[in-house]
Amino acid sequence: AAQILAKSHEAQVLVTGGNLVCGPEYMFLRGDWFLRSMGEIVVEQAFLSVSGVDFDGYSWGNALECETQMMDTIRRVSKEIVVLADSTKFNKRSFLCAETLDFADVVISNSDIPQEYVEYFEKHNIKLLLPSK
Repeated sequence: AAQILAKSHEAQVLVTGGNLVCGPEYMFLRGDWFLRSMGEIVVEQAFLSVSGVDFDGYSWGNALECETQMMDTIRRVSKEIVVLADSTKFNKRSFLCAETLDFADVVISNSDIPQEYVEYFEKHNIKLLLPSK
């Protein structure tokens, strides 16, 4: 995402320090340097993709992706948390459930998510963004 946004003249992209962890389908920063640098900034919107969503919360497929200290820091410095989850992620739990559904301010998905989640997000004032029909 940083590579794509950096090409835009309308976006300012800041990449913090830390250990870069790369897997077959993910890449993220972690560690003490990451936490220290994140603790000093203000983030307008933090975008987080998840592996699963159920009524216990959001889950990630890799324990390193959702270290508690890292998620606490992201929540503290971010004005808005945006969770990205397509419809295949709903009613599924992945390796580690790290945050409750109320962790997100906004959820972006496609239009095929189960109605009970639409109702939950509406009841709890979590903005749900779906494509127009």
